[in-house]
Amino acid sequence: MGGFIFCKKNKSTMWIEKHLEKALQVFDKRGLSLNKKIERKEFCIFVFSKKFYNIKNTVVIDNDNFIVCAGTFFYEDRTGPGILVHLHNDIWNGRSFIDKIAGNYCIITYHNGELRVFRDYFGYYPVYCNEDHTALSSSLLAIAHLTSSLNIASQELYEYLFNGYFYDENTLFKEIKLLKEGVVHNLLPSHSTYVFKPVFDKLNPGMNFRQATKKVTDNLLEYFSLLSSAFSEQIQTAISGGYDSRLILACLLNLGLKPRLYVNGTPNSPDIKCALNIAQGLDLPLDVIYFYEYYDIIKSDYEKKISERFYIFDGLGASGVFDNYSDIEYRLLFPNSGVVLLNGAGGEIYREAWNLPNRKMKIDDYIKGRYDKFDHDFCRPPFTKKIYYNQLKQKISQHLPKSNGWIARNEIELLHPLRYKAAHFIFTVLQQLNCFLMPFLEPRFVLQSYDIPIKWKHYGDFQSALVKRIYPELAKFNSIYGYNFSKPVPFKFKVKETILRNTPLTWRPKLRNYRKSRKLPVHKFGFNILEDAYLKKLFDFDQLKIDEFLDIKKISNSAILSRSLSVELLLRELEK
Repeated sequence: MGGFIFCKKNKSTMWIEKHLEKALQVFDKRGLSLNKKIERKEFCIFVFSKKFYNIKNTVVIDNDNFIVCAGTFFYEDRTGPGILVHLHNDIWNGRSFIDKIAGNYCIITYHNGELRVFRDYFGYYPVYCNEDHTALSSSLLAIAHLTSSLNIASQELYEYLFNGYFYDENTLFKEIKLLKEGVVHNLLPSHSTYVFKPVFDKLNPGMNFRQATKKVTDNLLEYFSLLSSAFSEQIQTAISGGYDSRLILACLLNLGLKPRLYVNGTPNSPDIKCALNIAQGLDLPLDVIYFYEYYDIIKSDYEKKISERFYIFDGLGASGVFDNYSDIEYRLLFPNSGVVLLNGAGGEIYREAWNLPNRKMKIDDYIKGRYDKFDHDFCRPPFTKKIYYNQLKQKISQHLPKSNGWIARNEIELLHPLRYKAAHFIFTVLQQLNCFLMPFLEPRFVLQSYDIPIKWKHYGDFQSALVKRIYPELAKFNSIYGYNFSKPVPFKFKVKETILRNTPLTWRPKLRNYRKSRKLPVHKFGFNILEDAYLKKLFDFDQLKIDEFLDIKKISNSAILSRSLSVELLLRELEK
């Protein structure tokens, strides 16, 4: 389904019921139709269809019990209403189910007066709730309309501005949380939770490199076999010049599939060159998306298109509503109906992508080296770097073993799920349009990857070995790095990576150039969504609600500027 709203009904929720219409309008303005309204004495649920994928993911059983799935899932090797009934029966009959379900989803199931809700293990499918869990939704904007009082959470505001996501269950507003992940919530008759832990196939400590790549390969191919069966081989997958999308394609090709490919970029970009070579060499259909070709659509009716983006991005978005590099206009104009879209994000679990030395380090140094990369001058008091990074450290430390302020290199791998929290916003956008999956974010892969020795991940050795083992022909195509994955990594690349990896963490903020604004590269295509002439149609920069927290005129980074103005639009929307 494209999304949902859940509301309890009692004396304390009369305010919610009164403002329900505004929350429902959020989905209407996205162009999502109401698929099903389920009403019981204690609650009501509104379930909305995906825009371009017609699948029935709401099933009423025996005229009273029911199960709903929002997002994209498959159970065993199927998806759709029949397998939902099977899942419902497994849940309520006490049978094991969590190890047979995959995807990025929220399941709501009701049986004889009891209601349970859970989302995918790492919580990539977003579900927002108010403080007493009387209202839940896949939309932050919808929950905000159902919350009587809202106050900006300054720490989370800056987390979003700097990085495009939140680092725990807290959100932009103090009164709104993300539904806790990794647990099943019993919402009726009263609220309680119990933890669930997925079982995964561990790598034995005594395995050599070849044995480990075989075991990981078996795990990958089993998953993709189930996925292709569930979606009847109707698959479109991203392709670029790197490791991750190529590993997905290798798995699909190994199974005899010929998926349609897509790539997003600019003319002559390395990613598009690599994608064209692969598509032509393997005779695969490829959609090349040049995002700038759709600028005229935005320029022709700027206010309307920004408003359209605002609702589709749920008010925020990983890079904000004003993201120059978004391909949303293309996806709305040329929908791929009836296919599941795949993306390779998260494949870094199979290589050393942190650029960190293989030794223990101070947590403070890790935080500084990784996150202190912006000019903070635009932040207004009482913001201080010390307080911000100290709170960030506390949040990140919750995902690590208890220590005396030090962290081992292999423990950094435990932060992979946190690294992809921006997927909340990515899934918000794409799950409402089509079925969409990021396979490498599945627990069966992430948890297994913790057992891969760090030294095997250096220079991409382990991941390139997977591609070569699974589909050797694909490994022979050049990558954006200037070499292919069928031969050893060139010596000069190894030297460069070794230097980067061993650069002292405390030096990195001083050596790192602040991220350059993305305005200049866009200007050569004749338009920038963040141009003052267009922004002045929407904003009076002397009267901004976010002025309490930041000085918009001092922001030089276009991603931060886009996110800042998105927050401004959100605050305005909630005042209407």
